[in-house]
Amino acid sequence: ILAQAISLTGALIPPLSTHVPAQPWLQAKMALRSALLVAGVAVSLVEASSNPCPAGSVPITECDFWKEGGKTCMKGVNTGAAAKPGGPCEVPSMENGCMLDGDQNTMAWLWKSKSIQNCCNCFPVDSPCPLGSVPFLECDFHEPGGQPCLKGVNVGAAATSGDLCQAPTPDNGCMLEGDQSTMAWMWKSKNSDTRCCNCFMVAGAPSSLAQVGARATARLRRHGRSDGDASSMLQLPAEGADGDEELREDL
Repeated sequence: ILAQAISLTGALIPPLSTHVPAQPWLQAKMALRSALLVAGVAVSLVEASSNPCPAGSVPITECDFWKEGGKTCMKGVNTGAAAKPGGPCEVPSMENGCMLDGDQNTMAWLWKSKSIQNCCNCFPVDSPCPLGSVPFLECDFHEPGGQPCLKGVNVGAAATSGDLCQAPTPDNGCMLEGDQSTMAWMWKSKNSDTRCCNCFMVAGAPSSLAQVGARATARLRRHGRSDGDASSMLQLPAEGADGDEELREDL
């Protein structure tokens, strides 16, 4: 990681001119700036690679039931078995002996093993978005360095309505529209009082699209629409080159 940081720093900071000798104070200033930038880049690379948890989840050490002031996590949903292999923890499996056990201190279900000390324990952050998806504000097409979201897979219709947003229904007028600034499909409503939920699947995130579709369809049925209307509201373009081209044409 440090080598990556140094390499990146070399690309960001041009060398001093070889034609004009630099003053000692200028050389010291440039050296200090280089050192600070290397340190900052190295820290950001470590932070980016230190979270093995699936989209929407964080390591247990970031949860409020583990440390004061942490993120509000769902104790009953441990997603550690879906963590990325090769990270700072061991993905639970039959081979390493990680088993779910109710922890008396945190009152959460934790992966524990008698043979290893670092079973992956990840928990979803309390969010209206379904597992495997994140709010659009956390996506890379909205925030540089964000989650690699699939622009054509907006699962906001399967979100949980609350103070943050409302799951799209025929009653609140949320409709899918191609957004020119993000090139993504967004739920929008002409009703100024309605904040439509926009949640996007993260590339490679383990999830069940069938379950997401079932939740959204059930919600639409409760609002008196037929299966045909529900299907039309859930139609999304395929992700990839073809999907992007179709979106550009619609825009």
